[in-house]
Amino acid sequence: MLAGLLLCLLTGSASPAPPALGDTVRMQLPVREGWRALPLRQDSTFALLWQRGDSAAVVPLVLDTLRMPPLALVRGEDTTSVQLPAIPLRSTMSDSTLAVSFPAPVDPRIPPGLPGDYLEPHRFWTSMGAAPSAWLPYALAAAAVTAAAGFWLLRRRRQRRHRPPAETTPESLAERAEALLESPPFASGNWEELYSRYDGLLRELIDCAADMDSRPLTYTQIGSALSGRPDGRKLWSEAEPLAREVVLQLYAGWGTSRERAASQVRKLATLAKRWCGR
Repeated sequence: MLAGLLLCLLTGSASPAPPALGDTVRMQLPVREGWRALPLRQDSTFALLWQRGDSAAVVPLVLDTLRMPPLALVRGEDTTSVQLPAIPLRSTMSDSTLAVSFPAPVDPRIPPGLPGDYLEPHRFWTSMGAAPSAWLPYALAAAAVTAAAGFWLLRRRRQRRHRPPAETTPESLAERAEALLESPPFASGNWEELYSRYDGLLRELIDCAADMDSRPLTYTQIGSALSGRPDGRKLWSEAEPLAREVVLQLYAGWGTSRERAASQVRKLATLAKRWCGR
């Protein structure tokens, strides 16, 4: 079994380099003669495209190493499991560094000599007598401020008179989710912007239902935190497919269709009504 495990072939592309996030990786499953492989157990670290016999194709959704779950095999009434090898992924981050140099020494731009040497020639005001009364500049400044305030109030009044009626904004989480179907990103097919908003609403749903702060966590960490709580397992079982779609669209750039995006938005709105009650 160990020899068959080491001979698993992983071919994500024609290049010898390891696959990256979002690439399709085809796997040769170690299925022994007379045994039949059960479907791979999916989680938020990969997406299963297809599985036929001793072959499967997956899409990694992690940034370092994809650790595959055990493969279950059956033969009649006998069952066993085989641990699949981990799939190393190449980094998508730049390895370059920026070196910043500063000029030295810094020129302070102070003229040479003592302060009195260059201040004395500028004391021209001593021969000009006392300064005039300061009421005129203050009066001019007050008049300018009054005129500016009057112009601002007149402009605000005209804008308020011609302002169109305010649009009602959705209040509940479910309504805000359904409003994505009317948003400019959905209309223009900008899936990255659409699923960026979708990601924020999904995290808000998880925070509301599980009383947690999911903003600094990845979806893998969110799933681990919820699976360890009795009241969080059911929530994660319903939210995990939506989280997998966010990773596919927002981080892997998988692409989608208008019908599929609308279906995902409606599922999010349904979960918001069920778990948050609003």
